[in-house]
Amino acid sequence: MLLYMEYLAISAVLLFSTVAWADKFEKVEFGGNRSPKVLTNSGVEVTIQPQVNDEYSEKAIAAIRYVGFEPMLIELEPIPIGYPRSVGIGKVSQIDKAPAVIFQSFSGGAHCCSTVVAAIPIGNSFRKLEIGTWDGEGLVAFPRDIDGDGNADFILQDDGFNYAFSSYAGSWAPPQVKNVYRGQVVDLSAQPQFRNLFDDFSRKARVACSDKSNTDRNGACAGYVASEARAGRLEAALKFAHEMSYRGNDQTLPSKCKVDYVNSRCPAGQEISFGSFDSAIRWFPNEKGYIQ
Repeated sequence: MLLYMEYLAISAVLLFSTVAWADKFEKVEFGGNRSPKVLTNSGVEVTIQPQVNDEYSEKAIAAIRYVGFEPMLIELEPIPIGYPRSVGIGKVSQIDKAPAVIFQSFSGGAHCCSTVVAAIPIGNSFRKLEIGTWDGEGLVAFPRDIDGDGNADFILQDDGFNYAFSSYAGSWAPPQVKNVYRGQVVDLSAQPQFRNLFDDFSRKARVACSDKSNTDRNGACAGYVASEARAGRLEAALKFAHEMSYRGNDQTLPSKCKVDYVNSRCPAGQEISFGSFDSAIRWFPNEKGYIQ
């Protein structure tokens, strides 16, 4: 909490400042060529050497060099052979002494997953930091400072909504905004300067939620309620979702666990099921931290 308050205080001072991000973000592919790839930007040199993991996948070792910093080696996530990685070099915070290096690895498959790790400058060395794992393509460019506070904004989505109230195709995941500050990840999704992202999401999700020809619309209704909760419009959103939601016997509903999950599963006999969309949608946004 102290780190978060410090972050907000410094961000307020930097807000509306002009930040020139001299960044680079590109895909790195090896194919049949196993020679190392070298990327440079803003004084940082990154050398990536592919290594066979098994007959289907490859991992890689990244060496990072920057004058005055200790060299760093990072072992990157295995990915399917033939898939590219994305590598970005640039500052993630105006107060940093050096650029950071972002590595994104895609696991392949229809629905999953992009894992993002970064080498963050701390003192005169780099530290590996797990930014997160998200469904789909992930980052398509180096994160930009969209609110002018001197910190690059990672704009992705809250995948906790996937499958909760609908199929994957019917799920609507609200935006998620993260910054990196002093070597830690800070979630800023609830901050007012990003309200426009949620307002845009709400407009689209509301339309999908109101489409009564689609029996898989409850995923959109759930995303709409959570997004509106960010703006303090929870009760109105709940009323709308109640009127529009699908109530067939085959509806998808989330469940909760009385105890901590074990190996990503709720132990037998500890699961609590919801009997209706209305009861589930009142619990779910609060569980996910959308109701302050």
